[in-house]
Amino acid sequence: MTGSSTVAAMAPIVAAEVFEIEVAFVTPYKLAEGTLATTSAVLLKLVDADGVVGWGEANANVHFTGESPRDAARALADRLLPAVFAAPVPEPGRIDVLLDGLVAGHLCAKGAVTMALFDILGKRLGVPVASLLGGSLRDRLPVLWPLGNGTADDDMRVIDRRAPEGFKTFMLKMGTSPVAE
Repeated sequence: MTGSSTVAAMAPIVAAEVFEIEVAFVTPYKLAEGTLATTSAVLLKLVDADGVVGWGEANANVHFTGESPRDAARALADRLLPAVFAAPVPEPGRIDVLLDGLVAGHLCAKGAVTMALFDILGKRLGVPVASLLGGSLRDRLPVLWPLGNGTADDDMRVIDRRAPEGFKTFMLKMGTSPVAE
């Protein structure tokens, strides 16, 4: 795709909503700090001048990304979205460069903008976002089942119950178990 066809495909962003959400884990995790039962994220909804809606997510976690969901939501509202609104043609790559020059860090918040813009671009062109990024490498994605850091017997019971459902990979959390166990 040439830059000119991308330009023709995009319309200015005229509205945005930022949602801070908290979702319960199916299986809480026992960690050294205690039991983690929920996770938080930020969802971003962008709407262009033609009414096309795009969605992005900032899955921020201070321990892994250096920013909290609150940090991501504030960066979006205070600094990033005003720049997106001001862009006459919000092409994803050009907006990435603009936002990187405007604000250091906040990669999760910036990623939410990029995702939402690609979602809009894909919808406007009538193609999956994967096509915009070079094409799909798979037609399905295996999902793992998390184990809650119980005893080995607890984990084996979960594996025995979930494996017949098609789960082939299990995520073992070892946050509170002694290494010998």
